[in-house]
Amino acid sequence: MDGLVLLLFVLLSGALMVEAVAAPTSDDTSFHPPSNCSTSCGSIRVPYPFGIAPDCARPGFNLTCNQDAYQPKLLLADGTTEVVSLSLDNPFLDVRIGITTMSVDTDSVTGVWWVPPIGAPYALSYANASVTLTVIGCSAIAYLLDLDTNNTVGVCITTCATREIAEAMEGAPCNGVGCCQTTLSSSVRSFGIHLARINRSRHLEEPSNIKAFVSNDQSYTFMKEDLFSVDTVNGDTSAPGILQWAIAGELSCEHAKINRTSYACLGNNSVCSDDITRGLGYYCACSAGYEGNPYIRDGCKVSTTSAVTSTSSRPEPNCTTTCGNITVPFPFGLVPGCYMNEYFHMECTSNLLRFHDATIGNFYVIEIQLDEGQVRMRTAEQSQNQTLKKEGIVSSSPYTFAAEWVIGNSSCNESKNGSSYACISRNNECQDVAITADRLGYRCKCASGYKGNAYISDGCEDINECEHPDRTCSGICINYAGGHACCPPGSQIDSEKKCIPQRVQGQTVMLGVATGVSSGISILIVIIVAVFLNKKLKQIKLQRTKERNFSQNHGLLLQKLISTNDVNADRTQIFSLEELEKATNNFDATRIVGQGGHGTVYKGILSDQRVVAIKKPKITVKRVTDQFINEVAILSQINHRNVVKLYGCCLETEVPLLVYEYITNGTLADHLHVHSSSLSWEARLRIASEIVGALAYLHSAASISIYHRDVKTSNVLLDDALIAKVSDFGASKPVPLDHTHLTTAIQGTHGYLDPEYYHTRHLTEKSDVYSFGVILVELLTGMKPVSSTVFGEKNLAMYFNWALKSNCALEFLEARVRAEGAKEQLGEVVLLAGECLRLRGAERPSMKEVEIRILALIRGKEKKQDRMSCDYSEETEHPFDGGCCHAEEHSDSNLTHRTREDATRCHSLEEEFMLSLNYPR
Repeated sequence: MDGLVLLLFVLLSGALMVEAVAAPTSDDTSFHPPSNCSTSCGSIRVPYPFGIAPDCARPGFNLTCNQDAYQPKLLLADGTTEVVSLSLDNPFLDVRIGITTMSVDTDSVTGVWWVPPIGAPYALSYANASVTLTVIGCSAIAYLLDLDTNNTVGVCITTCATREIAEAMEGAPCNGVGCCQTTLSSSVRSFGIHLARINRSRHLEEPSNIKAFVSNDQSYTFMKEDLFSVDTVNGDTSAPGILQWAIAGELSCEHAKINRTSYACLGNNSVCSDDITRGLGYYCACSAGYEGNPYIRDGCKVSTTSAVTSTSSRPEPNCTTTCGNITVPFPFGLVPGCYMNEYFHMECTSNLLRFHDATIGNFYVIEIQLDEGQVRMRTAEQSQNQTLKKEGIVSSSPYTFAAEWVIGNSSCNESKNGSSYACISRNNECQDVAITADRLGYRCKCASGYKGNAYISDGCEDINECEHPDRTCSGICINYAGGHACCPPGSQIDSEKKCIPQRVQGQTVMLGVATGVSSGISILIVIIVAVFLNKKLKQIKLQRTKERNFSQNHGLLLQKLISTNDVNADRTQIFSLEELEKATNNFDATRIVGQGGHGTVYKGILSDQRVVAIKKPKITVKRVTDQFINEVAILSQINHRNVVKLYGCCLETEVPLLVYEYITNGTLADHLHVHSSSLSWEARLRIASEIVGALAYLHSAASISIYHRDVKTSNVLLDDALIAKVSDFGASKPVPLDHTHLTTAIQGTHGYLDPEYYHTRHLTEKSDVYSFGVILVELLTGMKPVSSTVFGEKNLAMYFNWALKSNCALEFLEARVRAEGAKEQLGEVVLLAGECLRLRGAERPSMKEVEIRILALIRGKEKKQDRMSCDYSEETEHPFDGGCCHAEEHSDSNLTHRTREDATRCHSLEEEFMLSLNYPR
């Protein structure tokens, strides 16, 4: 019973919201796909904007038909993802996506199984079904990687299952033993799967393949043969999935309609929708009563199969308007021509009124309320055990309920100019009705003082209140259109519906002149006052917005922090938004000097002629706000020549604006990776000492220890003299005096992230030491921390450790570094970098020790330190002594294998596993 009631509610409050309003057409209104375009692949029809050849498809929607297969297969442009079904009725594709596998003799593998074609607006959808990562195998861990953000969005871990346990689990859902599942809470546009074993000794007892796949189907049940198959991976080679698609370029219909040259809804009877594709784009559909292809001119034709067979803005004459004692007003009706469209079609049988559409359910209509927009109904069969408790259903008894209905799927203002606008009576009112949180429909009713049916011509008639039996009026009652007035005897009603005494002709003229003059003066005064008040109200509203933002951004706390900080009180201040707007010429685009993931940096000139850099955020989410506030709190307590100066902030915007000293020479990453070999070895060593000096100050010399947590070359700025300035403290963490570490969520940058921090979530001062070690290797080699090769992704820290163990470090140093640096000095820096990159934080030197050793190198002091129990070379004392393996003789394909073999000398299996984790969260 509840299901039927909910269906009726959906049909009445959802299906009725379709209105045939012609959408704007593109300037390219004559477009049709070429006549020689293939429109099918096997049994699957391929309508435009999709196409099997690039010239037949909208950019990003080209498909491939594999005719070589036993049965033709329709594929996305990537050539691997199979399209199972395709329809323009909704923005979803049923597909099959490949499975990542790992054989019994492999320890880890990365399989990138789905990357959308260039320009294709696809996303793995969770709107219709959950997105699930499934892993099958013994002692395995799988990471689902979002390739757009390079973040881990899902993790799944399995334990081993003996054959006896596997037999008992046969046919059961995944529970983590031999099989696990993880459900995602958001859509993913491109993804890869990284597999690794976490207990090789246990795996050798019960050897098994590992397979992992992403699908929209959680119905997988455990099968014994999937786990204990040694030679091959059994089962399907692909898994079912649902891809959401949309027209890319604009994220909403409102913006898409502005650019008519690219607007996709070309059909005269098409509508645009972004209700379920928001953030991805928009899609098109034919208006109610039409069917076909909304993406081509004249593609939407009058429907021959739709329930909406006719649409009328007014009923035909002599329509029956009653069923028994129930009134059936238009837009409802009993026969064609007497109802607005098929959704309002009713039938009367034995004086019992019900909807013509049998799918609505077995309910009888007992009253239709036009003004309230409700249809009251009762169940056809009344049982003492039936009750109605659906949210949104008004129940007046256990057997009756009311369902709301609306006209159209747009607001009153959007619908008034359309040919199908339903409020056609004079003296009517149109009311917006919320369909969902972001969609409106409308209903019509007679204006106050009128009664009747606003959906038919002249349906709203004046109410003569003077004839109402409950009327109370002192004096005489005078009725007028839309109301009435109680006036003294001998009065009449003027044009303003006011009581005035009856006067002679001359008095009336003089009274009219006087009234006109006084009215004109009054109107002028009202206009002047209104303009003044409007301006004042805008100022008050703006001021309140600034005050609210100031409070939400912890302005009082930051003011107190700055005012009580004697060291920096003379340089850290809170700026007004007006002052920063003046400094940047109202944030003019010509003042932009840099753009990043979270904001835009503007060059500004303050009133005291200081040149500054102003960071303005793009997005307003709490995490970004917290990072900005954290950076203000950190930098306001720091005064160091190698830390970028924070002049202050502005808290009057939704997310604070930060004001820094203006650094003119870009980042260290630019000089190392964009302007190749632009830095001498002497300059690199000095920059390293300045960076480590700033970090050592943060760790041990500041008023409270601070861990930076995102040390990388792109966060090191260089001024005109190539002096290093450490920046970006949004992720930094202050550490209480009695704490050796902090347990935090994983945050950092791929390639710089400390493996021990990633594994334990314990942030220590040695985490910054590891990241600085990566910077040292970048200074030595000129290589990026992470780079792509034909064999996959190469991690510089892992690559360098292998080179150091193999006495090949000299081979990987940049040519200019080898030429300018003394061999002994370079050897010390290489060894120092290797110590910083040790997997165990306890074996790394402190930041202060690193600073002392680099300063000693700069001063020409040679200082050898004791090596820890597991050094990088047991046969040689210098990384450049002895034979070298010559890196050019070893391709990237065997690099990982050699690294893994060398690592077994000094590292446990757990450390080897940690070393293979190339993907941070």
